[in-house]
Amino acid sequence: MEKTFLENYIRNVSTNPTVDVVLGQKNNSETHCNQGRDSDDDYIHPTHPSQDSLCAPGGLVFDPTGNLYVADHTLELAGNWRLLEFDANTLPDTPTSVVYGIPASRVFGRNGSFTEANCIPSDPMCGPWEPAFDQNNQMIVGFNGYLGPRFPMIYQDPLTNPVPVKSLADFFSHPFSIRSACGNFFLLDLTRNRVLIYKGTPPNTNIPPNILNLSDTNVAENLPTGTAVGSFATIDSDPCDTFTYSLVEGTGGTDNAAFTISGDELLIAYPFNFLTKNAYTIRVRTTDSGNLSFEKAFIITVTDAAPIFADVLDSYWAASWIERLYNNGITGGCSTSPLMYCPENAVTRAQMAVFLEKGIHGSGFTPPTVPITFNDTAGNWAQYWIEALRSDGITSGCATGLYCPNSDVTRAQMAVFLLKSKYGPTYSPPGIGAGTGFTDVPSDYWAAVWIKQLAAESITGGCGSGNYCPDSPVTRAQMAVFLVKTFGLP
Repeated sequence: MEKTFLENYIRNVSTNPTVDVVLGQKNNSETHCNQGRDSDDDYIHPTHPSQDSLCAPGGLVFDPTGNLYVADHTLELAGNWRLLEFDANTLPDTPTSVVYGIPASRVFGRNGSFTEANCIPSDPMCGPWEPAFDQNNQMIVGFNGYLGPRFPMIYQDPLTNPVPVKSLADFFSHPFSIRSACGNFFLLDLTRNRVLIYKGTPPNTNIPPNILNLSDTNVAENLPTGTAVGSFATIDSDPCDTFTYSLVEGTGGTDNAAFTISGDELLIAYPFNFLTKNAYTIRVRTTDSGNLSFEKAFIITVTDAAPIFADVLDSYWAASWIERLYNNGITGGCSTSPLMYCPENAVTRAQMAVFLEKGIHGSGFTPPTVPITFNDTAGNWAQYWIEALRSDGITSGCATGLYCPNSDVTRAQMAVFLLKSKYGPTYSPPGIGAGTGFTDVPSDYWAAVWIKQLAAESITGGCGSGNYCPDSPVTRAQMAVFLVKTFGLP
């Protein structure tokens, strides 16, 4: 089987899974040891290495400053038995086409010669396997015991001192792979079937985080409170640091109140409505274990979803208000199959009781089972909601002993109901002053002060042409606007 001797550098495997850089070969058709100058047989030692070639590379690692080290040797006797280093600045960040055969910057184990085929007796770097670096730029590398040292060697700083300063004091038959994390080294002893861990001390210096990412910045409308938008991730030069995340004031933090953070997840604080607002800006701080921090602003985009109600399209004038009422749990619509709202239907006094009680006490409120006090509500589907409305002091009925549950609610009546629900049963609006502001509501109209106050609080703008239409029934669409504005529903 033909073997490929390539080291690939891919810019973004998620969005652009195309190789950008190929090390070891001069074109994509080359696949052989030292660009075809030597045999692929693992037991025939190659004799024609070069600065830009590889033969059976067995491991690679980056040092803390981004330089790439490639072990040009693998299991048994295969490979050039050397370690190559590629300076970070030699690897292009955004090549426009595939780059081949970038020459190595340094070679270890050959006295500086890229074309020397054999190990140098005075240099222990012979047959290296996968190296590892700690946060202090120390390199540890194990070797093929048939070619090089039996013990993994420690290099204080291989770029300035390419000679080991010490070795690990144990016998290793096959230290094939070494990894570093949090000041510790993890060594895979392949033949002895074990992993050895050398405990170290994490760095006592703290470097602040400098990159903050969010896995997703899009969220669909109408999702329930607590839905996750995405997860935060912090990049920090300290490999073992932990982070906490918080919403903070500052540039870009305009809409922080629309979100919460739990652990590393960004959650919505309430259901969003695309028609009302389709983009939110937040500012987030990531803080490391040493209390150093980094801040970044994000734009969260709300995506449009199919209409909630079959009879309320996005183009309907009150669509956003009706969806907000639904998202806050105040209404479930007028039918369930299909889900409909009946926006042009008039609101009955029975329906109004449910709307107002949920607005006052919250969507989870269930009225208590109590004796029925109105003569015309016993057995009515909303009988206990009506009693709750009476108990809260919002209504005393439509006549002595009656509530009139099936009668439509007029716009004048609704002004009184809304303001009492908002401020309490003892509330009384200010005096009428110079007039109501509506041509069809004279100052001596029975609900004049209530209608004027409702307009003063921007809960209503009237029914058009300077009128309020006080005796007209309230439609379910109008009711949605009234309720959202009165109770400040998001």
